[in-house]
Amino acid sequence: MRNKNVNNISWGLFRYKKPYFWRNIQDVKILFKRLIFILKHGYAPQARWETFAWFIDTMKEILSYYRNDRCGSAIVIDNYKGGHESDEENTLAYNNIIDKMIDLLNKMDEDNPIYNDMDFRKTDDCMLKAKDEFFELFSKYFYMFWD
Repeated sequence: MRNKNVNNISWGLFRYKKPYFWRNIQDVKILFKRLIFILKHGYAPQARWETFAWFIDTMKEILSYYRNDRCGSAIVIDNYKGGHESDEENTLAYNNIIDKMIDLLNKMDEDNPIYNDMDFRKTDDCMLKAKDEFFELFSKYFYMFWD
């Protein structure tokens, strides 16, 4: 199970504890290489070899931030008429969409504890179903998110 978010610059580094903590010194060089990579490319190098985990962690962060700290909501209800009641209904509907997408991202994560007692076929089926549903919603609302 991943202890740190894949986007953490020190993900996979500095794992040694006492009495072998001195072995962490070799990870300092890797940490600086990652920092230079991030400054040059704008994303963590882990995205190159853990793309699915990087995407899931990144989108969870973005959608969680957007869910809790956005300014306004795109109009997602069909009967939007303006005014306080329509605004509240629309905001609730929009929050539900984002909550659903975050839930689907959690279901896409192979390290989710819900998969601990499942066989690999059922786990794979659940993850693929969540992925398909997430990208359907993501595609549908893509231009509304950052508008």
